[in-house]
Amino acid sequence: NFAFLTAKSNRWPGGALRYVCRMIVRPLFEHVRAWHIIVVSVMAGAGEELLFRGVLQPLIGLPASSLVFGAVHVGGRGFIGYGVWAACIGALFGWLMLGTGGLLAPIVAHAVYDALALAYVRYGPSDTCE
Repeated sequence: NFAFLTAKSNRWPGGALRYVCRMIVRPLFEHVRAWHIIVVSVMAGAGEELLFRGVLQPLIGLPASSLVFGAVHVGGRGFIGYGVWAACIGALFGWLMLGTGGLLAPIVAHAVYDALALAYVRYGPSDTCE
């Protein structure tokens, strides 16, 4: 994400990521404290991985659960690119679960991913989402 956000290209997925950053993430997190970011990241990482990798992936498989993961990250027409990107990241988390044989690794990876992304948007350069 860092590379796509800083590339300043409107090509996919950079443009889609900056759009989500500008429209949702920056407004929600621009005034929060570090501990808020940690709590949100841990809860999102645990909750989403328990659902998508712990429940759905064994039932419908890795490709389908990754597509569903991406679909729930789409919040309208302008967010389709972000949903596709989320599906790719979801597939990586799914492969991590398969490779380690458990949910701990994808939960930790997801939480760290979210925490780093949110911290960068909150504390990074003011033009991060532009």
